[in-house]
Amino acid sequence: MNLSLYGPPGSGKTTVGKLCARLMQCDFVDVDAHIESATGSTVAELFASEGELRFRARERAAILQLAQRDNLVIATGGGALLDANNRTALEASGPVVCLRASAATIRARLSGDRTRPLLQPAADGELQLEQLLAQRQQLYDSFALQLPTDGLAPQVVAQRILAEALAWQPPRNSDSSPALLLGSGALQYLPRVLQQAGLPLPALIVTDTNVAPLWGTALGSRLGVPVCSVPAGEAHKTLATMRLLYDAFLDHGLERGSVVLALGGGVLGDMAGFAAATYMRGVRWINAPTTLLAMVDASLGGKVGVDLPQGKNLVGAFHPPALVVSDPCVLATLPPAQHAAGLAEALKHGLIADAALFAELPAAAPLPRALLQRAIQVKLDIVARDPLEHGERAKLNVGHTIGHGIEAACGYTLPHGFAIGIGLLAEAQLAVRLQLADAALPATIRARLLQLGLPVAQRGLHAQQVRAAMQRDKKKQAGQLAFALPRAPGLVEYGVHANDADIMAAIESVCT
Repeated sequence: MNLSLYGPPGSGKTTVGKLCARLMQCDFVDVDAHIESATGSTVAELFASEGELRFRARERAAILQLAQRDNLVIATGGGALLDANNRTALEASGPVVCLRASAATIRARLSGDRTRPLLQPAADGELQLEQLLAQRQQLYDSFALQLPTDGLAPQVVAQRILAEALAWQPPRNSDSSPALLLGSGALQYLPRVLQQAGLPLPALIVTDTNVAPLWGTALGSRLGVPVCSVPAGEAHKTLATMRLLYDAFLDHGLERGSVVLALGGGVLGDMAGFAAATYMRGVRWINAPTTLLAMVDASLGGKVGVDLPQGKNLVGAFHPPALVVSDPCVLATLPPAQHAAGLAEALKHGLIADAALFAELPAAAPLPRALLQRAIQVKLDIVARDPLEHGERAKLNVGHTIGHGIEAACGYTLPHGFAIGIGLLAEAQLAVRLQLADAALPATIRARLLQLGLPVAQRGLHAQQVRAAMQRDKKKQAGQLAFALPRAPGLVEYGVHANDADIMAAIESVCT
């Protein structure tokens, strides 16, 4: 894959690009310099002798050729991606970062530069910079990866690009570990990702009615792959929806060697993955999560399934995806409530194994890439050690035994992450009652939930309804509920049993 830098003249594309290439230990190509080397003329000379249209044709040919190569850092000219074909080619080859700078910064950087044909002094002696920036403002704003460079040293800009834009592929700790690629813009260069993973293009994209108009239809068109859209939401995570998916698989001629791509949140991934697990006794699938909750949790464990009227995920299987492709750019369309719901699962992972993550998670979107990776890593490590949940993986159930009961008692109208956050608080109360945790722990968790915009109780909830729903928990042992309970940030104990009085008291603490 390549890394491409775009932005207005003077934003630092060439200087920063060379530094990125050095850090990445790969080749750097400046498109303008590439053209100059091929023609023996400067860009200014080509503009003067051939005109802009002819130069743009040369530029297009160069970009299309470079986009076919691999492991390059490419710096484009300021007008290069006005051509949609150039943009499409570069985005298909890897992430594209748009560097930004104020007019004042650019003017200072370009003072006295006479090599830029579109920035020569106007009749009044002023650079035409403001006019150029205004004309291209909408284009610059359209890039998902933006990095302001004002007041930053080139070395700092390069480090930030590598931290935020480059794909992260954590090593697989075992054969059971999911293969994962986390990369901003990854859906744009998905064919490259699949090629490197040894996977074909999907035969079908499965998405839902929320995601299809935002991302699904465009992805299907870009890949030339049909799209199947199912009704969105937990209420449709049923065997009836499975029949719709099986029919779609048959209608589109899916075979045992076909690959299905799931594009959506946790509910959609569960359904598409279960359909893949059971169609023709199992076909491969790719999970492309579109919610924060799915990125940090639901997409990573290999659990797939559907609900029954009696409870969540009572029919399912372990069928890990062949690849998880997480593109944080899609989170830009995530409603604030769904962002907060995802933070609840990230907070849970901090509570399990990363006390600093528990303390540092911010409420504001987007979640910093480093924290997103840490939240993901907690689950990856646990799943690698216990893929089929014979032991330690039960830690990931913290907050879920009571949380799932709350979800069911609310008729699944409460977002999953909200229910889990409340469940974390209730189960901390239970841990205190069982003398497993310090009395201050519930207050600590409560404060963090409030800071992240998450509820700490549910109005109109009846504890008996929650308790009854918990009896259908699929993780019971010999008929008894087995809890994973927080002892302190970064420490959870699993396989804990409790008497009914303590359980009811914990539930009542979050019912108002």
